[in-house]
Parts: sequence; structure tokens; C-alpha cells
Amino acid sequence: MTHLIVHGCCNDASCVPVCPVDCIHPTPDEPGFDRAEQLYIDPRACIDCGACLDACPADAVRTDLEITAAESPYVEINERHFSGRPPLRVPPRPAPRFVDTPLRVAIVGAGPAGCYAAAALLEHSTARISMIDRLPTPHGLLRAGVAPDHQATKNVATYFDSVLSHPSVSCYFNVTVGEHVGLDELRAHHDAVIWAAGAPGDRELGIPGEDLPGCHSAREFVGWYNAHPDFVPTAFDLTGPRALVIGNGNVGLDVARMVVRDTGELAHTDMAAHALAALRASGIEEVTVAGRRGPEHAAYTLPELLALTQLGGVRVRTRHHEVSEACDAAPDDLALRLVKDMSWNDMAPAPRTIHLRYLLSPLTINGSAGVESVTFMRNELDRDASGVRLRPTGQTETIATNLVLKAVGYRGRAVPGLPFDEASGTIPHVRGQIMHDGDPGFFCAGWIKRGPTGVIGSNKRCSLETVSTLLDVVSPESRDTGPESFTELVAARRLDYVDFAGWSRIRRTEEERGLRGGTPRKKFTAVGDMIAIARTQ
Repeated sequence: MTHLIVHGCCNDASCVPVCPVDCIHPTPDEPGFDRAEQLYIDPRACIDCGACLDACPADAVRTDLEITAAESPYVEINERHFSGRPPLRVPPRPAPRFVDTPLRVAIVGAGPAGCYAAAALLEHSTARISMIDRLPTPHGLLRAGVAPDHQATKNVATYFDSVLSHPSVSCYFNVTVGEHVGLDELRAHHDAVIWAAGAPGDRELGIPGEDLPGCHSAREFVGWYNAHPDFVPTAFDLTGPRALVIGNGNVGLDVARMVVRDTGELAHTDMAAHALAALRASGIEEVTVAGRRGPEHAAYTLPELLALTQLGGVRVRTRHHEVSEACDAAPDDLALRLVKDMSWNDMAPAPRTIHLRYLLSPLTINGSAGVESVTFMRNELDRDASGVRLRPTGQTETIATNLVLKAVGYRGRAVPGLPFDEASGTIPHVRGQIMHDGDPGFFCAGWIKRGPTGVIGSNKRCSLETVSTLLDVVSPESRDTGPESFTELVAARRLDYVDFAGWSRIRRTEEERGLRGGTPRKKFTAVGDMIAIARTQ
């Protein structure tokens, strides 16, 4: 019996160091780790010790006897990863040195990047840490970005809470840097500041009609169904028969899946109640997901594509002329085999349909008072000695819809007081250290550092690099104020800030509300309600 990693792998590689025979790949020290869709267990080396089962924070490891029918494709996926490939042994990178000095570090952003940075500081130093987030709740996109039907991935929250509850960590949630506490004040109370507040903006299409009512970013839609307080009031028109998603990355497939998935199944997740009610009343029968490139260059991962094929009551279709050339050129590619099989789904009966379209570039979003249709330019692949390029055909296609969800990427926003690169939407840095007016005490981690790429676990290596740099260049500064003075400052400016005990009360209450309804949790959607629960004794 061997072990297998299935859908839900978060790539944080917690399983790698506990494996006694080094059979989990790629490791963070191997080429391709940053681009890996998931991790894999080499069946030739696995000794069935079960160490990875306990270490996996996302419950994504199975024994081969536990594999369900829905998970069976992962047997082939895992075998193909190691087929014809000798075991790879790469010497691990040196870990950051341990620093036994009273550093005080502030981390802005309590999402995955911030929590991994705090974990690295706790492991490699005796630092005191101030965790700051503008929302009353931590975990960032783990809470407000991961799809409700991917509950296993959300299990990483247990690990993050173990970090936030550490005696050397003080939490200040519901606090906005730049409004309640100045960046200069934050720096004055700490030896270093790590900005890990993510990429809260959206990439734009840059086409006419993008500002019409009915055209939204996928980020807004994801926040809406995940009960993010900023997006709860957003209204989405679900009355028409068709929705259109522009962009075919994992977020694009997520939102398409949420629109057509059976609401009876979603009722057992932590989807926001208002979103569940709206989707129950939805008139949408078809979702078209349009990508600019061919299926061999699609931005989604194989696990996300597989998830579409396993939806009850949903037919997934492709068009033969858009996929056949790429699929025939790589018959052993499982993702392309799935895409080709979808091109024969014409006669498969189902109440709802997802159309995966390729080689379409958006030109205009059309309508008067709101979105009515989107016009695309059809592309074809131009293959020559220099590689594969897109070539516009000059032909256009118009798809009727009154709901457009743009899933073309998140984007970082400038932080007042810190440098910013408009082209990349990131903060310029050297191994995580920000060059800021000669002050060596500013750092960054996560999407604002490297751009909006990777999965939850990708932030672990990113944050470790930042912490390693910080420990090499920062020394404790002498100051008259102790850690308690920062708490006094925050309390004076933000009477209703939330500490870890307050967050724990919010979490427990949400879980109790969910238990009564048969769901993992029932989230609060109003900040005022969260604060009221956090303040109860």
C-alpha cells in the first residue's frame, strides 16, 4: 500500500521534511517547485509510514485503498509525474540562522503570507510579533478566496491559528495601517515591518464597455459568495440564461463552477447565505469560459479541470475545431484528453452547461444601460521555428450575456509611503527587503512581493526568504517604548480592535451557527456583528 496526494494539495510542503525516504516531490529545493500544480508521492519509494498523513494541513493525502471514484484520476496523474524519471536528490538550502535577540516585528496582513512569515520568525528567532489586519478576521484569501466546495484546503486555517495564538504573537485585527496607525508609527515601535497585505486590486481588460453595469471582476464575485464584508452588498444579475467568464485560470473555473453547481450540495458548505439564496433563484443555464490561448496553454490546473468533470447535473463542452490540433499533438496529456472528450459532449443531457472556449480575445463589451453581449476576436495558433504564437484571424464572434465576470488576475495596489512598480503591481525589493529612503527595516512577502501567482502554500517559501533576509540585516534598536506601548497606541486609536481571543470567539460562534445548519460554519457578513461577538466575555 502506498500513499497518494489528491485534490486540495496546498503546496506548502509541510509533508516533505517528515518523509523518511524523501519520496515527496517536487521539494522547495527542486526546479519547478514554484510552478507545480501540486506535490506527488513516488510510489517506487513510499514505505507506507503515514507521516505525510499527519503533516498534511489540507487533508489531501490518501492511502491507495482509500481512493474514491472521483479521486481515481490522481493515480494516473501521480504515476505520470514519475514515469521515466529517476529519483531526484537536491541538497536542501541552508535554513535561516537562529537569532536569539529581542527583535520586534510588525506584519501587516494576516493572510497566508503573513502567517507563514510569522511562523518562520517563531521558528528561527525569539522575535515578538505584531500581526495587523484591516478586517476583524484573519486568514485573508484562505477565508475569502478559496471556493466553498474546497473545504479541505481551508483546513490550513488550523495551522495558521496555532501561529496566531503563540505567546510571542499579538493580534490587532480591524486595524488599518495608514488610517488608524501610521506607517511611520508602526516602524517607530518595531525593528522591522513586513508588508504582506496581498494584491487587493484587479487587472483590467482595457477594452470599451468594461465599466458597464453587469461587468464585474471575479474577485468581487468570489468575495460575495465567501461573505467578505466589502462585497456582500454587491448585486449580480443572475436572471439571464447565460453568464460569461473572461479568463480561464483557476479563479475563472471556480466562479463558473459556483454558478452552475447544484445548490443542494453548496448548502452543506460555508457559502454565504445571501449568495446561496441568489444562486437558488438564478436563471443561468450556461456559463461560457473564454480563454485567449489554446487548451495546451490554458491557465487552469489539472485538478481544477477535473473538478468540472465531476459536477452532477452539469455538462462541460469544448469545440472540436478549437481543441483538436493541440489534443492530437499530445495524446498522453491527461488535461488535453479531458478537453478532447468534452468536445463530444453534445448529446449528454444535463440541466446546466459549461462551455470552455479557446482562442478568443475580448474586443468590446456591448450594451447601453448594462451589459448585453461581448465581442471577441478569434485567434489561431501560428506554429513556426520560433515557437507557437497567436495570430488574429480577423473574424469576430459575439456572445450574448448580461453578466460578465473578469477573471484575468488580481493586482497589487500602491502602499502610501512605500515604493511601487506600476508595471508589475508589486513593491520593488531585494530578497524581500524594500529599498525605502535608506531605512533597512521594511520588507514584503506574498503577492505584493512576487505578483498574484501560486497557491496557498507558495507563500511559505516566499515568506521564508523574506524572514531569512530580515534576520540577516536587522538588529534590535534601542527605544524607550516596550511592546505594550503599541497596544496602548492601537487601543487609543481603535477601541474596537480585535485580538486573538476576540477572533476565537468569532470563529467559535460561526462554527456553532454552522453546526445547527449542517455546515462547517456560518460566517458573519457585517463587521459590526463580528465586533459585537469579539467583545463578548
